[in-house]
Amino acid sequence: MIDPLMQESQEVGSHYLLVLAVQVVVLALVVFALVRWGGKLRPRFRHLAWALLFVLVGRIVLFGNPLAWYAYSKLLSDGDVGARHLDEIRLHMLSYRQDLNQSPMEYLAIGSSQTGYIYQALEKFPEQEVKLIVMAGMVPLDFVLYRKTIREFHPRTILLYLSEFDMARDPKVRASGKIKTAPVDFQVLYELQRDFHRYAPDVRIEMGIVEKVFADLLPEWKYAFVFRGLQAHFIGSTAAGHTSTDQEKISFMQNYFWFFTKFPIIYFWFHFLFSFFIIYIS
Repeated sequence: MIDPLMQESQEVGSHYLLVLAVQVVVLALVVFALVRWGGKLRPRFRHLAWALLFVLVGRIVLFGNPLAWYAYSKLLSDGDVGARHLDEIRLHMLSYRQDLNQSPMEYLAIGSSQTGYIYQALEKFPEQEVKLIVMAGMVPLDFVLYRKTIREFHPRTILLYLSEFDMARDPKVRASGKIKTAPVDFQVLYELQRDFHRYAPDVRIEMGIVEKVFADLLPEWKYAFVFRGLQAHFIGSTAAGHTSTDQEKISFMQNYFWFFTKFPIIYFWFHFLFSFFIIYIS
């Protein structure tokens, strides 16, 4: 039996429920502390603390919960964000389904779309159930970048389709952008820098690692492809039949979201400073 793990699902595991409980408790304590003792701080520091809290909550709402990623996976198509990014969204959703005591699986097949075609074509698999993780354009570098996610399922046997297409391509670290959107794992970054320097000194990975570090610190930049996809989905084109006023509104929204998708960091921090200003004058 073939079980595609990366299908859209609202299921959450006990691991995320624990993380959610910790987040709620910490945020509640921070809000209580700011309300109770914030008056003792200088106004600039108090306003800055509230603004930082708003940014943190905003990031949790946009990127730190399964409902947001489930909504992205349902709203967006490969025509909006590309097959690769759509698979990244589904794989991100998969991380929320982990349990604290995750039961091991017997077989886990991992690979590119070729792997998906091979295993999904098998209507029956002898006796054992095969779990399936597929990512468009998956290359050997991805097995390293996503190894933490893979290990969390405790597979006893990992099935790889060893084709020239999958396993023998040059890992263009920066050009592909794959390292930027991978899960947070600083140990992997250290090992990549060490191994590339030792075994592939001609491949320049340093800037890719620096980009990855900044992307992990700024998720609004790391996941900018989500907002580009939402722009393409909702206001990608102006339909015929709109009045001139409607067309002006749509044009404004297109320009507004174009700025966001092209300069996500500037956009995000503009709204951060704006919220800080609103809190300061209130």
